[in-house]
Amino acid sequence: MLKKPADAVWAKVTFGGSTGAIVQTIFTSDDSMEDICLKRYELEPNSRIEYHGHPWDHIFYGLEGSGLVYEKASKLNEDMPKQHVLNAGTALYLPGAIYHSILNVSLLKKFSFLSIIPLEWTDEEHRIEVEEP
Repeated sequence: MLKKPADAVWAKVTFGGSTGAIVQTIFTSDDSMEDICLKRYELEPNSRIEYHGHPWDHIFYGLEGSGLVYEKASKLNEDMPKQHVLNAGTALYLPGAIYHSILNVSLLKKFSFLSIIPLEWTDEEHRIEVEEP
């Protein structure tokens, strides 16, 4: 199945004070996917997806720009978070149950990346809250 970017709707990421981030769900169960969901995120310059956690693993793949992925063991963990640089053409595996945040480090360019997650965790109960932009 081939999809074009125009085939998927963009939605604004709004949870927890996130700013300047939108998400596009490209492949999901609506496309007869059985195991995975593919999403594309774009963050405006100097914007972020706030810390959050969920039970599934992620694979992130950088498409454009440069971002930082911060991770810590829990919401209450006061230790310095681990920091990963995600550039265009690089990938990052993040295990489930890790509290994480994503930041666009540029003041001028957008940062975009793909997120691959298990399809079983894309139901309404576990979905990140979004609203239409």
